[in-house]
Amino acid sequence: MTQTALTSLAPGVPTTAPTAGPSTTGPATTGPATTAAPLSADFFDPACPVGTLPVLGGKKWAWKLMRCLEGGPRRFSELRVPLVGITAKVLAESLRAMEQDGVVSRTEYVENPPRVEYALTPLGRSLLGPMNAVCEWSRANLATLLEAREAYEREEREERGGAGAPWPAGSISASAGAVAAGGRGIGPAILDA
Repeated sequence: MTQTALTSLAPGVPTTAPTAGPSTTGPATTGPATTAAPLSADFFDPACPVGTLPVLGGKKWAWKLMRCLEGGPRRFSELRVPLVGITAKVLAESLRAMEQDGVVSRTEYVENPPRVEYALTPLGRSLLGPMNAVCEWSRANLATLLEAREAYEREEREERGGAGAPWPAGSISASAGAVAAGGRGIGPAILDA
């Protein structure tokens, strides 16, 4: 049997993780199976705010907006230029939500015509480091991730008897493939740190 070590994924909730033995991912192996402790209903700490953090993708445009504001304050019309596909309504809602979270500030200037600028707050700037780390990880691992995705998709097609196209043109897989090929899929604006 494989030795296991206790690790904690959430405060006060120990789980077992393998320390040696066969891989639990990839092709099926013929060795002994690793048995992990069952997951309980209170596995995740209810006090953990992970679901509310903008950096984790809870807000579709947050990372791209943060990249746009990284160099300094910008006007609404300036932000629309690199954010191809965003409507004025969605941009306004996204900026408002980020302002509510305290990561973006909105400054109104009493001028004629009126001028409004958006900027990252110190809290917003504190997210740039972790964001850069995720972008660096993406640059280093995107090809491997895409290869795994393509292998999975190939296997799925073979199990279905080869029916159908690999994935629809607008799918995440198709977009990520465009990024890997140097196109403008999901991540270039995010990956350009």
